[in-house]
Amino acid sequence: MVNDENIIRLKKPDMFSLERTLDCGQAFRWESDESGIFSGVAYGKVMRVKEEGDSLLFYGMKKDDVYGVFYRYLDLGRDYREITDRYNGDKYLAEAGYALEQRRLHLVADAAGRLAAEAESYGFRVLGRMARCVESAGRAKDLQAVTDLLPELATAVERHRISMGS
Repeated sequence: MVNDENIIRLKKPDMFSLERTLDCGQAFRWESDESGIFSGVAYGKVMRVKEEGDSLLFYGMKKDDVYGVFYRYLDLGRDYREITDRYNGDKYLAEAGYALEQRRLHLVADAAGRLAAEAESYGFRVLGRMARCVESAGRAKDLQAVTDLLPELATAVERHRISMGS
């Protein structure tokens, strides 16, 4: 950490993108200015941060807020390279799609359940909930609900894949 004129500099995790994180659809009310500084509020604290090379620059913030609030909010302790290497959302989604083509809703539910468990293990709560909805519809043998929900789940999986840079 380097303190230069009210700027706190942290090394960003490998594979982390501030823009993709704050524009992914799971973080709300973040605005960026023409210089690339994102401003927003989380847990009642104002954050102004910019990605620059392999660093994140926090502007006008207390050290305790950077480490106590925003380090966790941005999940900067996570190994994003490992997630990218191990993430199987596309595989599970393909399994669910194939099972739907065969009208085997129990297999759709199984694939969606595996996707949900993996998403939840990585902290992707919204994606996990969406996959659980598909799983529930498949277990209930509700073909129309599965048909309606699976494209939405596919969009969410794609959004996460893009946000992880893979």
